[in-house]
Order: sequence, then C-alpha cells, then structure tokens
Amino acid sequence: MAAFKSGEVMLMKDENDKEPVIFTSNVCIESAKWNYNGDIIAVCGPKQPNDPDFMIEFYSNSGDILKILYVNQLVSAISFDTNSLRLGFSSDTSIFFCNLKYE
Repeated sequence: MAAFKSGEVMLMKDENDKEPVIFTSNVCIESAKWNYNGDIIAVCGPKQPNDPDFMIEFYSNSGDILKILYVNQLVSAISFDTNSLRLGFSSDTSIFFCNLKYE
C-alpha cells in the first residue's frame, strides 16, 4: 500500500503488480493502516489541510468506502488490534478505542 497526503491510495499485490487498485480518499492522509486480516484499510486525516477536525475512513481491499468515523480533534496515530476487532487512535494525551462490527 502507498498512501499519499493528497488522498491518493494505491494497493498492490506485490511490487510488480501491473493492475494496482487506485482510489482517492476524502481526507489529507496523515496515517493509513491495514487491519491484520488484510481486508480493511483505515485512513486518517483532516478534510482540508489545516482543519483541526479529523476523520477516519474505512475502505475495503478493493477501494470501496465502508464507513466514516468523525473525530472532532487531531489524531496523531491509528492502529488495529491483532484480532482486527478494535481500532485504537491517539489524540493529544489520550488513547481512544472503537469496536468494529463486521456485517
């Protein structure tokens, strides 16, 4: 996966992939993470470059948007747990966890 601050995301099977999945997120990407199952990508950032309100967007491995989580403060890092059932993110001096429900 290659994620750029401009919002472009490129997903490749390997470094020689001739047909990568390319999509544009709705945020200026600050952080992007795969879950451990490899089927969901979380990208995080503000909608506009200097906006203090961040969003975390969840995408499938084919580039389809699944869900948007609005966070009304700066998010400095995101990470999935090893079971891919929770996402943790840090903001200022706090760590927040959200439970993920797969349908």
